[in-house]
Amino acid sequence: MNNPLVRALSAAAAALLALAALLAVVMFPHTSPWVIRWKVRIIGCALTYGPLAYDDDRSSIVLNGVRTGNSAWLSVASGLRPTLDTHPGEEMLEAVSTVFDTNPAGALHILVPNRGLRSANRALSVLRENA
Repeated sequence: MNNPLVRALSAAAAALLALAALLAVVMFPHTSPWVIRWKVRIIGCALTYGPLAYDDDRSSIVLNGVRTGNSAWLSVASGLRPTLDTHPGEEMLEAVSTVFDTNPAGALHILVPNRGLRSANRALSVLRENA
């Protein structure tokens, strides 16, 4: 294994495998909250949110997941917050707002430390408007 050619080929194969894995993560919008959160950390929220927002089926899965009030999905919504200034983002804000009915403590636990009181107040104002 001390052969420089073998080491170079092994390194090249590992680099190609890592590149293929990264491309698979970027190209295919997974709808697992854990995968989405890791994608946000690795490639950023804009590259993660775009493919999810413009695919109706995947967008519905994410929005319905957020509406459950599950902390993993609330963390997804919080992580995607910087990209939510567009129309699909309004749908996410409405989904977060519904959580205040089903899981208010969980919503505040995730949203306030991650996004501050302003985001929680905005979500509550949307909830009041829709009431």
